[in-house]
Amino acid sequence: MSGLLPTPIFGLVEQTLCKVLPGLLCPVVDSVLSVVNELLGATLSLVPLGPLGSVEFTLATLPLISNQYIELDINPIVKSIAGDVIDFPKPRIPVKVPPKEDHTSQVTVPLYLFSTVFGLLQTNGALDLDITPEMVPRNVPLTTTDLAALAPEALGKLPPAQHLLLSLRVTKSPMVLLQNKKATVSIPVTIHVLSSVPQGTPVALFQLNGVMTLNAHLAPSSTKLHISLSLERLSVQLASSFPQPFDASRLEEWLSDVVRAAYMQRLNEHLEVGIPLPKILNVNFANSVVDIIENAVVLTVAP
Repeated sequence: MSGLLPTPIFGLVEQTLCKVLPGLLCPVVDSVLSVVNELLGATLSLVPLGPLGSVEFTLATLPLISNQYIELDINPIVKSIAGDVIDFPKPRIPVKVPPKEDHTSQVTVPLYLFSTVFGLLQTNGALDLDITPEMVPRNVPLTTTDLAALAPEALGKLPPAQHLLLSLRVTKSPMVLLQNKKATVSIPVTIHVLSSVPQGTPVALFQLNGVMTLNAHLAPSSTKLHISLSLERLSVQLASSFPQPFDASRLEEWLSDVVRAAYMQRLNEHLEVGIPLPKILNVNFANSVVDIIENAVVLTVAP
């Protein structure tokens, strides 16, 4: 109003507004901020990861509030079951999130959060498994007779119809890849093949080094992003220590059947805990649209 009123009148109006407006507007602003703070306070929460550990969400920076949306930079702090903070590498290049449509809520789950969960599984030994014939259906062969048909060089003088034991060990953290609307997990694995002797010590036959490539299927619920895995392929090669070399690729189809029957079910049981999502302004992610972009997963919730 400066310049529109004579100076004496403007001074009187200014004094009046300074006395009246704070009493009218400040309670309104305080009420709005109180509600926002209460809703954002739920974001700062500790969410358990089952037997693996926990995730604590904190605000990394102050919220960016515009006339259309509130933008939050949320920092997930992952802790092991012992309470130690897991220091996971973060990408140097920021994630390029697609443009947000009006009247929608959007949450970005970064790649390093997926990698940390699988890293915890590997550290806790949850990715290791000993597979016995009792763990696979009858149509999946797990005897020396079946192995002899594929690689007779591996058996030596062992008699047929002996049960086999497969010992799967994961010594390195899995690699998670998010890009082009697809999520995959590569797990480096060492497979020890042994002959199970009744009431005796299993006899080591040979060792394989390989990589399991798994397809990751993502499904959101109200508070979590659930992951289930399926085997896409298994590639193996014979360890160099075996005295009589043979083509280990002949075993890949057989091993894939064993892994699908016994290993994948156990692995998906460990993943049932899912990746927790922050409680942002009471947004329900159950019906959100999942979009896999490079190095991140974007969940979009329509009103």
